[in-house]
Amino acid sequence: MIETGIYEMMHKETSDVVKKLLETVPDVVIENKLEDRLAEVGLNQKQLSLLTGLRHGSISEFVNGKKINISKYQLVALMIGLRITDIRDIIDVKFPEETVEKFKEERETWQTSGTIPEQLQLHYINALED
Repeated sequence: MIETGIYEMMHKETSDVVKKLLETVPDVVIENKLEDRLAEVGLNQKQLSLLTGLRHGSISEFVNGKKINISKYQLVALMIGLRITDIRDIIDVKFPEETVEKFKEERETWQTSGTIPEQLQLHYINALED
């Protein structure tokens, strides 16, 4: 499994608004588990490429954490090719526990009161000003 931090996720075309939003939770990690799934079924990247029709280079970049952007259709092709029904078996996003709790509380308040959480309100206002 390859873990990628928030700053490795961004590329040069990432908008400033997205960057600022991601920076509000800097400890987010993306877990890339494709290499583990390949090992479990005894396939290599080239074989997966032939099986799914995805470019070998794209699979290699994804496995090695160099390519974060992957389309929904590519993910579904990987899932079908590996007979996986839960996307988290390929890729998962991990938030720190304190963030999970904070988001849960804020979301519940948001749903009951209709008030956007303060940090998001500030982000929204700043985005409008940019």
